[in-house]
Amino acid sequence: MADEQGNNPDENGPSASPFARPAFLVSAGLVALIVVLGAILVTRIASSRSDATSPAAASPAATSSSAPSASDPSASICGLRGPSDPGPLTVAPAAAWQYEGATAYPTSPEFGPGKTVDAGYRFCFQHSQAGAVFAAANAIAVPEDDAARQSWAEYFVSSGPNRSGLLMDLGGEPSSDPTGIRVQIVGFKVLSYTDSAARIDIGVEASGSAQSVMGSYVYELTWQDGDWKLNSDAPTPFNFSTVQSTAGYVPWSP
Repeated sequence: MADEQGNNPDENGPSASPFARPAFLVSAGLVALIVVLGAILVTRIASSRSDATSPAAASPAATSSSAPSASDPSASICGLRGPSDPGPLTVAPAAAWQYEGATAYPTSPEFGPGKTVDAGYRFCFQHSQAGAVFAAANAIAVPEDDAARQSWAEYFVSSGPNRSGLLMDLGGEPSSDPTGIRVQIVGFKVLSYTDSAARIDIGVEASGSAQSVMGSYVYELTWQDGDWKLNSDAPTPFNFSTVQSTAGYVPWSP
């Protein structure tokens, strides 16, 4: 979907698929920063290259007393209430911003995250457009601890035909440490939304080594087990691209 200036967030920039895990460049210039930004999400949610085909061990849904009932699949896993589709989201929802390392993420008692597990990751977002936006934005600021990041990835990737392959592709040792790169959310777009699926574009600005670049993370989400999950029915459920500007995004930042 193109924005108002004709930019397609899936086609701008050199990193069409972050699963390629491109090597980090030695140069500290802008090109290196673009590559780092494209790979930073993969680095953060690496799952230690394990074929974790069963989410039960890591998923709060397996033990939560607030798991949605079979008669109400739209219910939230932690009881967050709200309309499944309140209409177009054209104004940024109110948020209290917290930090994971140097990256700010939004929180809200209404939209989520509603729970944080002992492992250190956050989950449970409202079944609404705003809830899907909060889920995507929180995915940019996942835990830096390896064990917590692995547990989060196993929870966040939905059940589906590409689940085990997706976890494998996200695994392994990162090619470099992205420390020193500061990523800040600056806006969002709801590209599409239904009760069962959402396509969310999070606009970011990354800076480091006296350079900065604007980028776009597009997430394919599905409503499963009472929460928004990364849709493993899609072989590439998130994409990074550079953008010339974030014009057309709903402004949203700490």
